[in-house]
Amino acid sequence: ECYGRELSLRSNKRERTGGPPRFWNQGLLPEFALEVLICVVHPPPGLSFDIFVEARGRTSVYSVESVVVSIMFLRLYLVWNYYREWLFARYTTKNFASRMNDVPMDSKLAVKAILDDRPFLFLGFVLVWTVLVLAYLVRIAESPVNVQHLYFWNQLWLIVVTITATGYGDLYPITHLGRLICCIAMFVGAMLLATLTATVSSQLALNAGESRLMMFLQSERWEKDIRLAAIKSIQSWWRRSIKHPKTLSALRSFRAKKRQYRKFLEATPHFGAFVSQMKADNERVTEALSKMEATLQGAGPGALP
Repeated sequence: ECYGRELSLRSNKRERTGGPPRFWNQGLLPEFALEVLICVVHPPPGLSFDIFVEARGRTSVYSVESVVVSIMFLRLYLVWNYYREWLFARYTTKNFASRMNDVPMDSKLAVKAILDDRPFLFLGFVLVWTVLVLAYLVRIAESPVNVQHLYFWNQLWLIVVTITATGYGDLYPITHLGRLICCIAMFVGAMLLATLTATVSSQLALNAGESRLMMFLQSERWEKDIRLAAIKSIQSWWRRSIKHPKTLSALRSFRAKKRQYRKFLEATPHFGAFVSQMKADNERVTEALSKMEATLQGAGPGALP
């Protein structure tokens, strides 16, 4: 049935378009044009000159090779494209499943899948590459006018304290381009922190088994609390009812009759002994009848005359 629906979709699409869909009709033209514009940037061979930029009373000198290399860092998104294709290439029916569920297999789905599978490894990888790339860009922007940024570890330190929103103030950019790069680092740090918070929250959430266990334990605790509340209610009722006038009157009557009966037994000791003897005889007769009944039951129906 599934393969039949797949073939039906393909045939309907061919009937509507009059053949296989064209390249620009598939929505691939903007992505292709963007890749061409990014990949066409390359240091021109045999061409080298300097670019002078004046800002805040300082003149920054940038070589054309440094500017072109900075733009070439945009090619890193190709690494993500390759990884995304490799991630989905493991599933043989990916296109069919995407059409059936009406879910595009794009970068958004790939990011969700990676964060669900290996969140901390992915965030660590993105953080390391972000620090390295931005630190190199800060070096290009600041080294011509700032002596402190001649040492690459200083740029790494600046990007790290900027991403983590620490900001010690020992190093800071003085060019507009360097400040722009640090602003980018701030936004990236905020995004990574938000993603890390969401990932940790999802990892700490209870799974199905843990949720069932906690629900069972909570139901047991509620039952115990209900029993305890019932006991306290009965105790409160008894303590209040014992002080009621009718209850006190009945208790006084019971105590009075008990005292009268005790006085009667003390006044007539022979009668008290007679009553005790009657009780003892009644108990012996009851015990004898019980033994006879047990004997008859053990002998069975044939023992009766």
